[in-house]
Amino acid sequence: MPYERSKALVEHECWKAAAKGQDVVVATCCAVVGGADFFPSRLGKTLCDYTNRKIHAYVDGGFEFVAARDIVEGHLLCMQRGRSGEKYIFSSEYKTISEILDLFEEVSGLPRPCRRIPTRLMLVFSEVASFYLSRFHPSFPQRFTPGAIRLLRKRRHADTGKARRELGYQPSSIRAAVHEAYAFHYHRNAITNPLAKRPCAIDTGQMDTLSPRRAYG
Repeated sequence: MPYERSKALVEHECWKAAAKGQDVVVATCCAVVGGADFFPSRLGKTLCDYTNRKIHAYVDGGFEFVAARDIVEGHLLCMQRGRSGEKYIFSSEYKTISEILDLFEEVSGLPRPCRRIPTRLMLVFSEVASFYLSRFHPSFPQRFTPGAIRLLRKRRHADTGKARRELGYQPSSIRAAVHEAYAFHYHRNAITNPLAKRPCAIDTGQMDTLSPRRAYG
């Protein structure tokens, strides 16, 4: 995947700089979910499409997700406590796609799709769609690229132990992040389905209620 390749190349340049004596700390994150998602991100767009009833099936698989608040905290911790020449991985939780849909159902009040498409079949569809769209409609967004399907099939898990031990990283929950993302998209009118329920009012205190956080010094 071009995106993953570009990240690997940038990281390689970081290690080259570190070998020459530059103070370098690498922070690696997973799929981000949370508020202030103006673009929106692929997961934010999926949440909006789900609530607006544009998603009628899902694929199997899983991935590591990180709350936007957690990755911000992770970068700050890297600047404060990270050791030069080291890499730290930041994730909040591993979730299957089915579990993510359960959270979407919880925040929106709308039933999740029950139809599951096998990943092998979806990979074939995505290859054909990607070939067609990239040549005839290059500006059209692709929800599931072949690379994304392959990543979901691998069900990769992240090891955040190093960040926890050395930096004091304490991740929150993806449930809280999905609630925050839903509230953001709802209030910016990206969710147009009149049947969607109003979001919980999420402020700092309510974020703590959804997922307790411990401050770091």
